[in-house]
Amino acid sequence: MTTIAYRDGELAADSKCTAGGYLVGEFDKIIEVGPFLVGGCGDVAMIARYFEWLQKQDNLGELPPKPDESLKAKEENSYTILFVHKQTKALWQMDNGNYPHLLRAPFMAIGSGHLLAIGAMEMGATAKQAVEAAAKYDAYTGGIINVMKVA
Repeated sequence: MTTIAYRDGELAADSKCTAGGYLVGEFDKIIEVGPFLVGGCGDVAMIARYFEWLQKQDNLGELPPKPDESLKAKEENSYTILFVHKQTKALWQMDNGNYPHLLRAPFMAIGSGHLLAIGAMEMGATAKQAVEAAAKYDAYTGGIINVMKVA
């Protein structure tokens, strides 16, 4: 899976990509689209498909869009998307193509290492430091840590 963390305008994600317990390469799990920074964890094919769909949307407003029905995930292809609005810093989470829900938290993490990252941020770590901490102990988190910041 992965670890994606957000805190204080910083979205960070590892790049390790696994399949069936094997390392298969690296993948950019965070992108910038319109007014949002977007991170995805879970099935990499579904994340790539959602990122591609999202980049084709003409008008992204204050709320992240609900994807069309063709992006509904099957149980074995689950994925979670974290949206950060670049101006308001509002956070939304979307699971498996369901409608995004607003989060009210000072920081957030998703993915297989999310509990490690949340613990690190509770102790004062930045989002990048939280993903680095998760990478030390979570077998599915690793590789290059990518970071995007809101203005």
